Amino acid sequence: MNAPPRIAEYRGTGPLGGWIRISVVRAALRARERAQRTEPVALDDDTAAAPGLAPETAHLRKLYGPAVDVALREALDALEQRSRELLRLHHVEARSIDDLATQFAVHRATAARWIVAARVAVFEDTKRRVAAKLNIPDAELDSVMHQIVSQLDISLHRLG
Repeated sequence: MNAPPRIAEYRGTGPLGGWIRISVVRAALRARERAQRTEPVALDDDTAAAPGLAPETAHLRKLYGPAVDVALREALDALEQRSRELLRLHHVEARSIDDLATQFAVHRATAARWIVAARVAVFEDTKRRVAAKLNIPDAELDSVMHQIVSQLDISLHRLG
């Protein structure tokens, strides 16, 4: 049985153009997510030598990228269900804070705090896991996390 067309979800409460724009963005994000699932990005010599990366970043990415990637995936897997759902809806489906507040029946400030808390939890858990795997000094760990995480194209398909 086929699902009804997405336009059936339009409630008529806002401009149709805005609904179409959001639908197109979501479709593009889903297509990118499918492409990332079928063609995983490896952090190898070719990726480390990618144009535009500073030599220090490329070096850190080559040395520590796989450990950071594994730690990030583990941190996302360990995240509580509501936080995972919020991050997925906000980042993958491009849902606004207002939409999330309505969906979860909370004030928009609460929804925003929840998203920030989920991001912080993922970052801190990833950092803790990287530290345990690599056993490097705190100063170097901070540099690794800053350089690698700021450059990684984090695939959020793990939130599905």
